[in-house]
Amino acid sequence: MSGITRLNTKQTVTVDDEIANCEIIELTDWAGAGVIMPASTNNSTYTLWVAEDRDGTFVALTDTSGVAVEMTVAASKGVPFPDEVFPFGAVKLVSDTDGDTVIVSFKG
Repeated sequence: MSGITRLNTKQTVTVDDEIANCEIIELTDWAGAGVIMPASTNNSTYTLWVAEDRDGTFVALTDTSGVAVEMTVAASKGVPFPDEVFPFGAVKLVSDTDGDTVIVSFKG
């Protein structure tokens, strides 16, 4: 063990197929994060929307080619957030289904 202790925490987040109904995930204190899909949840694809902070205007996150950044997470699986999300202060996960609940795990 290295003796370095890194802060970590989790947030249970409700995601939706409408951006207005999605919870804000704040990233300002975290160096990494990922989504854990509970076994009881359907497989989902999430489009990431970002803002400079929780009060900002959320816009679709794209790669340098203009393609929407998405995450697909199967039930009982975990997937890390893509690197493209971390320059921003806040993110929303917009689902292809209505009303999923997922766990977001953060690492400092």
